[in-house]
Amino acid sequence: MQSTQRIALFTTVILAIVLIASGCARKFHYATSTYFQLNVSEQVLDEHLQQLNDISTIRTIAPAHDSSNKVTLTVTIDSRNPYEARQTLRSLGYQRVRD
Repeated sequence: MQSTQRIALFTTVILAIVLIASGCARKFHYATSTYFQLNVSEQVLDEHLQQLNDISTIRTIAPAHDSSNKVTLTVTIDSRNPYEARQTLRSLGYQRVRD
């Protein structure tokens, strides 16, 4: 009985190590950038956000809209394929804030 328990414990430990190691090896390729645009109404911002939410390589969008109608978007994009997201942001009139 003890032999069977040891084997089961050993197998469980090995399995746990393999699962942890495989999770640690997974790499996330995301880059966060900030974009802005002046003179944007709430309605236009909502339309832009709908378009941007349809892009699969955009992970998150954090919009900020101030009283002078300036919009700032903090966007997290998959850095392995950022082209569609960046092109869409440019076509909507947003400019990237240089870090």
